[in-house]
Amino acid sequence: MTLSEAVDFATLASLALAAFGVWWGAKTYRGQMNAQLFLSFTERYENMMCNAPAEFRAWRLNPDAAPPEMTQDVHTSILAYLNLCSEEYFLWRNGYLDHAIWRIWSDELERRLRSDLFRREWPKLREEFQSYGHFCEFVDKAQARAVSADAHNSNLHARKV
Repeated sequence: MTLSEAVDFATLASLALAAFGVWWGAKTYRGQMNAQLFLSFTERYENMMCNAPAEFRAWRLNPDAAPPEMTQDVHTSILAYLNLCSEEYFLWRNGYLDHAIWRIWSDELERRLRSDLFRREWPKLREEFQSYGHFCEFVDKAQARAVSADAHNSNLHARKV
């Protein structure tokens, strides 16, 4: 191997090592940012739930129960929850949040959105999210799936009777 070939090889090896270092650094940074987001949003969620009215917290533990009566505190709690979720959705949709984290959050979010309480309140709150049409579409689709599932279950029940 000539000196020129050795220099070329060393240059390529250095470039490859530098590229790997940049890739590894970016991967590590993204992982740390996702962990930070996860912890931050989880803390916000827990604080929000701890400060929610008792009837909302009780319903949260049994969402199949009758929805709580609408009070200003319950209304505010639902709005705060939807606002938090819209921020999570924005981060995921724009590539700032790892899909694995979003799957955890979105499963819980969709269960809530399909509940009687959120289906009852969403039409009253939808206007608050008009500036974020993608989130409105996400909520509308989740709730439409709930209506479709309700109709399917009603048809099955009617056939059995």
